[in-house]
Amino acid sequence: MSTPTQKEEIVSVAEMYGDAINGGRREEADSACNQLEEMLRAMDQTTRMRVLPDLCQHPSCSVRLWAATYLSAHNPELAERTLIDLTQKKSLISLVAEMNLDRHRNGQLET
Repeated sequence: MSTPTQKEEIVSVAEMYGDAINGGRREEADSACNQLEEMLRAMDQTTRMRVLPDLCQHPSCSVRLWAATYLSAHNPELAERTLIDLTQKKSLISLVAEMNLDRHRNGQLET
């Protein structure tokens, strides 16, 4: 069995985050959030710019949310388009996307 790639690891943890958010499991969501933040901050910029734009097209809304959030400073147009699309989904993830979109537009989305 092979070791998961960074991209696969991000997808897996971001999906766990989405499941926890949608299931109202705050502690699990917080744990996944912390894992994702560590993983994404540890990535070098070249890898981040190679992996994250593709993830903005992922079928999972939570994967797209995380990718767009971490692209905000480096690809603001793609980040904003992705966040706008997510706000249309009408789920708990869409509410998070709406908050992140507002923070992005006000220059307050720190990654």
